[in-house]
Amino acid sequence: MLLQIVNITKSFDAPVFKDVSFSLKKGEFLTIVGLSGSGKTTLLKIVAGIETPDSGIVLLDNNPVSQIPGKIILVFQNYALWPHLTVIENLMLPLTNKGLRKEHALSKARASLSLLQISHLEHKYPSQISGGQQQRVALARAIAFEPDFILFDEPLANLDPQLRRTAVTDLKTLLEKLKIGSIMVTHNIDDVLEFSDSFAVLHGGKFYGPQSFDEFYFRPPSMDIASIFGQITFIKTAKEIIGTRPEFITIQLGTDYTVESITRRKSNYIIKASKDQVRTTIETSAIPEWLAEGTKVSLSVRDDLIFSRTSLV
Repeated sequence: MLLQIVNITKSFDAPVFKDVSFSLKKGEFLTIVGLSGSGKTTLLKIVAGIETPDSGIVLLDNNPVSQIPGKIILVFQNYALWPHLTVIENLMLPLTNKGLRKEHALSKARASLSLLQISHLEHKYPSQISGGQQQRVALARAIAFEPDFILFDEPLANLDPQLRRTAVTDLKTLLEKLKIGSIMVTHNIDDVLEFSDSFAVLHGGKFYGPQSFDEFYFRPPSMDIASIFGQITFIKTAKEIIGTRPEFITIQLGTDYTVESITRRKSNYIIKASKDQVRTTIETSAIPEWLAEGTKVSLSVRDDLIFSRTSLV
């Protein structure tokens, strides 16, 4: 089963994105990262067949998604649970609207609740359950359709930070078990670093990826995108100011920078150094034994690990 997004373009009052193309196999987990307003939700709605693109097409095994409803389900950020319906009714209503008999819808709904281990919530109303439980109900409702792909719009935004890691772990395990493909959009990549098969970025109307975290981390297409995947720092040389990651910087005895302070933060060292009133902060897991406050050092970075250059001459 292959999901293909082919040259999707969308505008409202202004262009949102242009010529977005990528593909996803059933069972794969793709995370799309982007700032608020970058078009992430709009893209999900187009993939789900809810929104119509200005141009381009979404295909599932070479068939337009619009011709095979129910194979791609979108789970919204606010979970979209009807407050006046119980949990079981929230699951059953879209199934009966799809044409299933009440008995069949009830069977599917209960099986889905059981799969997510929330059968005990069957007769509760959304206001009577926690945010994490509401998320599970929304996921159960999606799974009841037996989709090939589920799309998640900021699914962790309404959860307590302590619940996020558990929620993503459980979600990934469940999707793998059911062999369901997934696209998750988020602005906080830290929540899904260990669980995504690949990543993409929607930024400035352009779509980058999908590719691995390492490709974005070591070879980002721009400084804006580099900052999404890790910390960025700038160091000043005799000829230029270069942008890179702190851990890519090599520290040697020299005459360029003066070390102002060295502190520990968890397992890393935070080194602050200055040169001609220009300060830089370096975070690294190890430092030379000779390094101390007041030490004169030189800083260097391999050319292939430099993300930006601003000439000073």
